[in-house]
Amino acid sequence: MGGSGNRCALTILDFIADDSFRQSIDDDFREMEAAKASGAWKSAVVIAGSIIEAILVDHLLTSGYAGKTEEQILKLEMGAIIEICKNTQALSSRVVSLSTVIKDYRNLIHPGRSKRLKETVDEEAANIATSLARMVAREIAEKQQRDYGYTAEQVISKISSDPLAFPVAYSSIFPKMHDTQKRKLLLTLLPNENRRHTDSISKIGRKGKPVDAEMKTWFKKYKAICDCIDLTIEWSSSELKKELAIRYLHLVRFGNERSRRDWEHHFFRPEFMQNLDDSEKRTLVDHLFGLLEREINNTTLFCTTGLGKFISFSQQPNLAIDRRVEVAAMAACQAICSLPDFARKFAAEFFRDLSQDLRSHFISVIDQHAEKMENQGSVKASSELNKLCYELRTLNDRAPI
Repeated sequence: MGGSGNRCALTILDFIADDSFRQSIDDDFREMEAAKASGAWKSAVVIAGSIIEAILVDHLLTSGYAGKTEEQILKLEMGAIIEICKNTQALSSRVVSLSTVIKDYRNLIHPGRSKRLKETVDEEAANIATSLARMVAREIAEKQQRDYGYTAEQVISKISSDPLAFPVAYSSIFPKMHDTQKRKLLLTLLPNENRRHTDSISKIGRKGKPVDAEMKTWFKKYKAICDCIDLTIEWSSSELKKELAIRYLHLVRFGNERSRRDWEHHFFRPEFMQNLDDSEKRTLVDHLFGLLEREINNTTLFCTTGLGKFISFSQQPNLAIDRRVEVAAMAACQAICSLPDFARKFAAEFFRDLSQDLRSHFISVIDQHAEKMENQGSVKASSELNKLCYELRTLNDRAPI
């Protein structure tokens, strides 16, 4: 199989979410073409049959056919699989008709059956079978796109070729995208693209060049990546959000600082901890409150917004909840002038999840800091903090416990 053919096979198989499985099928395509090129007609038909069966079974598993279990689907005969795909309009009548060539391909690798049934394979059958493998791949890809929209790879390709299309063009795609594709975006492709683009922007910035067309292009793509992350998360299942929290937990325990910060900046929200077990929650909650004490920036406020509902989780049983309230209130105080929007959102979300007595304590800490700023002559800070207290008291009246 030539170089262009190799690339074609991979493109056809973009709808398969699992990297190793997709690569395995692509390798089979290469082997099938090599067998046909060398005149090994029987081998070409057998490999084509195995490719078609693998693609169709993967499609049924991905689509959750008729609520059947994985074990039930894997036990289906090739003829039944083809019939199901015909009835669900995954395969055209033309492809189904041609499939008689490979429907009993397993007989060719069973010595007894092959001899008894006098199965023979010629060049014509091999040509039909190898063409059929590609036709099946294309039709399943089209079916997947009709049902679930773009694949993860297609989304990344679109960002690269037309970054201004986000978020408007893709806001209608993510609601129907299959969770396997969203998972691939959030756990693999988008983190890699985010790292690649931030590295490129930093590299250009270090050269001291003024903002030019190249820099603007990278910024447009980076903005599209950020929009894509937000949209994918918005339409993700609770199970996928739990996976994001588990990945973050792993980075907190074993990852490097940059990877952890990347996750905090884009891929983690406290709400994702909801379905973790208590020990996992305690580890992350302790870490996040530690962040609020050590450094206040937009990333810290972003990844801790909504932390109030987990205030009681801690690996340190003697740690007073009042102290955590004070840490959160002081974080809002420190950010109110430099990051007012982040500070206000963080404070409101944290405040909303507190009991009435803790709400009072939260406001009193900010009140005291406002008074301190006024005494030090920091008029702007004092004014902003007083406004924040007013907003929180109003929120308390509108959303009582």
